[in-house]
Amino acid sequence: MAELPFATVAVLGLGAMGGSLARALSALEPAPTVVGWSPEEGERAAALEALAVSAAPAEWEVAVAGADLVVLA
Repeated sequence: MAELPFATVAVLGLGAMGGSLARALSALEPAPTVVGWSPEEGERAAALEALAVSAAPAEWEVAVAGADLVVLA
């Protein structure tokens, strides 16, 4: 099994690009932990419902805490 280069990825921006990236990352085997953030509560809720992210805090500072990679989308 391949080792992950990044165990935790924070995706800031969960619109079309960020949401697609989060879904693709979550579909990897093994998948990194994906944490997403958006200023829009509806985008955060949709990402959680779609299982694209494991967490979607309301504050971006919480989303990036402990992340090995931060993506601005």
